[in-house]
Amino acid sequence: MELMFSKQRIETLSDGIFAIVMTLLVLDLKVPLNVPAGQLAHTLLQESHTWASFVITFILAARYWTLQHRLFNLLEKIHPRTVVTTFIFLSLVTILPFSTSLWGHYLDDPLAFFLYILNQVLIGVVVLVELLAARRENNIRRGDALWVCQEGSTLGSAPCSPAWQPLIS
Repeated sequence: MELMFSKQRIETLSDGIFAIVMTLLVLDLKVPLNVPAGQLAHTLLQESHTWASFVITFILAARYWTLQHRLFNLLEKIHPRTVVTTFIFLSLVTILPFSTSLWGHYLDDPLAFFLYILNQVLIGVVVLVELLAARRENNIRRGDALWVCQEGSTLGSAPCSPAWQPLIS
């Protein structure tokens, strides 16, 4: 049976979505207007929470993009389930600008922080589900899987350790 989707098409779509999401993150950073002379630094510092949420999320989004790229390099084939998990992953990634803005504007509100963290955790869970399913289906390239855990490299943000070995080998 011929596969309906190729890795290249899904990766291209993912790259485009990540590019848009990472660009949308910056739209929450506003240039202060009508600032009295000598008050620009103070005004910018008042928005440090928005800058912090932007920087943290941009770094995490870059890491998710890298993680997905590494995951796709590990996969032998694209199964229909992989397409579904990829779209779930991407839908959660597209929520990042909202959850980041919410957290940045309501830094002291526990609900805003919870929703931001929930968004981040769900993205990681979807990647883990795909990795576990690929392993269960023997859909991981053995040589590449060994490369992932050589010389202290990482899979995602967790260091390769004996705990990861059953997942990727």
